[in-house]
Amino acid sequence: MQSFYGTRDPRSVREARGLVVDAVEAGGCGELAWTASLLTSELATNALIHGDTPFGVRVLRTEAGVRVEVDDDGGGTPVELGVDNTADRGRGLMMVARMARRWGVERHGNYGKTVWFEL
Repeated sequence: MQSFYGTRDPRSVREARGLVVDAVEAGGCGELAWTASLLTSELATNALIHGDTPFGVRVLRTEAGVRVEVDDDGGGTPVELGVDNTADRGRGLMMVARMARRWGVERHGNYGKTVWFEL
């Protein structure tokens, strides 16, 4: 397992992607690195924008591949939006839902959550 703790600085998203790529490649799943990086970017960005807190990222090797978890202390539960082709936002979780084998949200009381995906 690899972990990263980002700040509220948008540059933390880039650092989180780097950790994920390194961990996925080191775990022997290099073919998943690009997709894992893209989906991590979406979840980490959501944590910064909607959670408005620092965030954490964990990368775990599973029997079937890789699981990436992004934690934040914000309220609310992320949901996949139905957006049209002209919208300039709102596609992040749609991409996660379509590109990941599985994804979900685990709430931690009134505030805080883990949003995860598996490849």
